[in-house]
Amino acid sequence: MIGAAFTAAANYVPSWNEGLGGTGNVGGLFAAILAPSGGFGKFLLVLIALTTPSLIGYWIAPFTAIIMTEHFVFRRGQWSAYEMQVAWNKPKHRNLSRGYAATFTFFSSLGLIVACMAQEWWTGPVARSGTGDIAMLVSFVYSVAIFSIARRLEKRWTGEAQRPEVREVTGTSM
Repeated sequence: MIGAAFTAAANYVPSWNEGLGGTGNVGGLFAAILAPSGGFGKFLLVLIALTTPSLIGYWIAPFTAIIMTEHFVFRRGQWSAYEMQVAWNKPKHRNLSRGYAATFTFFSSLGLIVACMAQEWWTGPVARSGTGDIAMLVSFVYSVAIFSIARRLEKRWTGEAQRPEVREVTGTSM
């Protein structure tokens, strides 16, 4: 949204329009926007260039592992187990977990990702030992194992395990 707003406003701010150029140079637009900040703006450009593209992919492995484990292990692969028609807009519905297990799993996997990643600006000890960048693979496997354990504990501690089983919802189209 912010990028779209900056691009739309570039037509009305001459320095931004020059940075954007005729080819849609988004990097040039960011440089023009941050130019009044001086050296700090250049520092921010370096951070954006180094971190954004290279780090975006790392969070997807634990996120996917958590979602797939919840669906295939705890919901037994049944879309009807979500009860979307009933649980919609009800934060305290019995079908929704508290999210403690997912949050713990996600943030604990970040430490493992850092240890196993290999980027130009950082190489973790595991990657340095000769394995290469295995952060996504290791964090996926780790997240499946840890989330399976943590979700069972969460269900026990929150009393979700004593709740009635999720029933089949008939007559819904999904």
